[in-house]
Amino acid sequence: MELIKDRTLVEGQKVRVYVNLNRQGFFSIQDYRTGLVCAYASSVSLKNCSFVVRKAAQTKTRKERVRSVHAFLVGYFMEGNSKRPPEMTRKGYYDPYVCDTLIDEETNQPIGALEYAYCSNKRVYFAEEVSVCKTLFD
Repeated sequence: MELIKDRTLVEGQKVRVYVNLNRQGFFSIQDYRTGLVCAYASSVSLKNCSFVVRKAAQTKTRKERVRSVHAFLVGYFMEGNSKRPPEMTRKGYYDPYVCDTLIDEETNQPIGALEYAYCSNKRVYFAEEVSVCKTLFD
């Protein structure tokens, strides 16, 4: 994990995590309160998270066919650059041109909230128990 400048990232800190569009294979970890990017990591573990899509930016992405950061996992940071826990067998994905929210690859159902999530390779891994609910839009 690569910390940015003199910024801090601690376990339990509320963050937004999104795929970094400029650094292949990395996620950006953004402090929820300040909006500043704290770190970059190839994998990120979160707890008590939900998937948030900024609807206006998603619409613009679809219309202009230009990538933008408009979808995040919001949750509490656990660790970065770790191995995927063995119980995290299910995968979720988000494609702004095809779907409106995070989708379970196995069931094709929307995922609203996750107790634990592991982000790696542009995917969100999670355990069998998942709360399917309405996605938050801001």
